[in-house]
Amino acid sequence: MASLLTIPLELLVAISALLPTEDLGALRLVCKQTEKSLYEWFSQEFFSKKQFMLTHTSLQALIDISKHAIYRETGVRLSFADRGSYSPEITTRFVSRIFSSVLYALGKANRQPPQFEVLLRQHGLLDSAFFLPDFLLPTIEPVLRNMTTLLLSVSLVIRLLHTHSNGASADLHPGRSLRHFLRHTPNLTHLRLNFEKHLVANNEAFLSWLSTPPPTTTMPVSFLHPDPIALPLLKTLELGQQSVRADILISLIAKFAPTLEDLSLWRMNIHSFTHIPMGHQPNFWRDFFNKVSRIPQLNLNHLKVGMLQQDHSHVNFREKEDAKSLKVKEHTGNGMD
Repeated sequence: MASLLTIPLELLVAISALLPTEDLGALRLVCKQTEKSLYEWFSQEFFSKKQFMLTHTSLQALIDISKHAIYRETGVRLSFADRGSYSPEITTRFVSRIFSSVLYALGKANRQPPQFEVLLRQHGLLDSAFFLPDFLLPTIEPVLRNMTTLLLSVSLVIRLLHTHSNGASADLHPGRSLRHFLRHTPNLTHLRLNFEKHLVANNEAFLSWLSTPPPTTTMPVSFLHPDPIALPLLKTLELGQQSVRADILISLIAKFAPTLEDLSLWRMNIHSFTHIPMGHQPNFWRDFFNKVSRIPQLNLNHLKVGMLQQDHSHVNFREKEDAKSLKVKEHTGNGMD
């Protein structure tokens, strides 16, 4: 009579593929021979399709798997070299998950720190780091509502592509999860956003959204089309590593002008969006600051700009015609004119 140990392995795998997770686990515990026979298939199935959550039980499963004898026998490391365990993409994914996990841990511990900073030098947090599923939101939202300072490095790269559109984006709202995330931080007084400079269109789309006034009437929250937010208490705004049109920046500053006191622009590039006649040498930043100085209700008491560019050519400052060029300019106090 056939038993689990005598039927072909292919048939055993086919049977186990139809079982729910709990029954599959029970099958593997029948005996050591069954566990050993199903191990390779089970590990691939479990992590590629079932993809469990980062809970204590799941993390313990990872530890147990890492100690399995098969890795000592084959010499295969958990950091599977062919996947590039130290590649930027893997590192970015890991940091993005850590960000979500830290926020969740703060919520579970009933801790609500007023300041939260993420400092990354190469690749920013993926938009997935800011995704707040419904079952996590009640835990994380109190943390976000108490937050007054949020300093972020973000990557607004979009990984959702239409199958038949030659790689066109399937999401028309770059940073969609970040937009929803900021909706839960109404008490922010200090916001820093460092971007990835080469993602020009995505960064501009996000800043255009951020510069748009919130709707005057309350509407149901749309997952695909997040409404603009108010941030009514914002006093300090820092932007860095971005190429953007001047009009978008001006609209953004004008939106927060009634409360804004401190503005920092670092490694920012203003690019032209119309053809510049031959021989004409416009000064984008001079025009930008002239327009900023005329924004109603804007009363800055601190301004810092540095490493600026226009059309990707570096821009320096001179206080006098024969003075030394400066890459950084900072002013504190009244009289910002």
